[in-house]
Amino acid sequence: MKEIEFDIKKSPFSKFFSFRYSKIDTQNLWNFSKENNLSFFILSLGALLQGLSSVPKLRKRIIDDKAMEFQSLDVVITIMDKNEIS
Repeated sequence: MKEIEFDIKKSPFSKFFSFRYSKIDTQNLWNFSKENNLSFFILSLGALLQGLSSVPKLRKRIIDDKAMEFQSLDVVITIMDKNEIS
């Protein structure tokens, strides 16, 4: 993690939250998951997280009123499977 030059107080986005979406052709990933008996959900989640971590602008966070850029995104995702339903 490194501090980057960015005036947070002048940024109109410091308290702005937005959700964006796009369509992605996942047919090849779907075919791969079925041919190899793998979870499409887990494969697509892994691909999404790897893609997000590769974009520098998505690795930036505001911490203690300072703009910081991380080298990568470390995420933890809890997934409940059929065996964990009570």
